Order: sequence, then structure tokens, then C-alpha cells
Amino acid sequence: MNGVDVDLSVNGVDVHFYLDTGAAVTILTVQSFEQLDCKLFPFSTILLSAYGSKMENLGELDVKISGKHGTVKDTAYVVKGANRDLLGRRVILELGLLAVVNAVCQKAFNPFTEFPKLFEGLGTMPGEFNIELKEGTKPLHLFSPRSIPAGWRDKGKAEIDKTLQMEVIEPVEEPTEWCSGLTIVAKANGGI
Repeated sequence: MNGVDVDLSVNGVDVHFYLDTGAAVTILTVQSFEQLDCKLFPFSTILLSAYGSKMENLGELDVKISGKHGTVKDTAYVVKGANRDLLGRRVILELGLLAVVNAVCQKAFNPFTEFPKLFEGLGTMPGEFNIELKEGTKPLHLFSPRSIPAGWRDKGKAEIDKTLQMEVIEPVEEPTEWCSGLTIVAKANGGI
């Protein structure tokens, strides 16, 4: 097997198939069909190519397709003009030629070891927390910045510069889906 193709037995005859997970059916070329000792039945299925054009289906036949991992019964379609034998999705999966993988990474993900800086320094709290998000939450964003009272602008700028330097926040200089407004509140000690 070379990633996209495989040699299988169809009713005891070796056939070289291309694996086509997008195909709902198995397609045989006229040349491959002629090697089989099978009767071709009138077709009852109209076949469309990946581009939506009608394929010239010459007929269908019941076959047994065998590989290393077993045998599968299938209906194969003989298509005039087909230049390769295509193995359909159901047979590919039943013979175990490809597996559906629902994970990008198999190693366990541990954020404490992957991103240790996130769990030390400013803003860390003892213990672990679970933040649950509501389904269907829509991003909040503002289209224009809130104004800062003139008497607090210098203190506000100094506080923004301080949190930038501490890497608590980072500059965003382009439109973003999530954007909260800045609200300055006076503290009892005179700070903000």
C-alpha cells in the first residue's frame, strides 16, 4: 500500500484500487471487470463524478473484496471511461484500510508543563479552576474607544504602560472579534 492505493482481491482476482474516501460506491474499470468471471446486471443507480457530471454506468455486480483484514461484500459499478479502480468509503473503513481519527495529538496535554509562565507571578491564585463557557456565546466588541476623563489620562496611560511591561496585556492594533472597553475607577489610596 502506498498511502492512497492498495492491491485487493475481487472475487479471487487481484485488482489495484485507489482509496477514495469521497466515493459512496466502488467503481471498476472495464478492463478490471473483464478479468472477473461475473455477470453484469443493468444498473439501478445513477452515478455522478466528484465534479457533478453523470458517469456512464455500464452495470453493477455483487462482489467479495478481500484484504489482509477480512472480506467485505459490496456492489461494484462498471464505468465506461474510468481510468482507475476506486474503492468506496464504506469498504475502505470496513477493511480497516483507513481509520477515522478524532484527535490531532495523542499525547496528554498538560498546561502546567506546556505553559509554566501562565501559572506563576502576577494574577496567580492557589488551586485549580474550571471556567465554563455558555453555548452560543457571541463575542463582545466595541467599535470606538471609550473616552477617559482628562484628569485621569496621565494615570491611565501610566497604568496601561505598566501592565504592558508586565505582559498582563498586549497591544492590539487591528480590529478584533473580542474587545472590552476600558473603565477607570478611582481607588481609596488615590490610584486607579
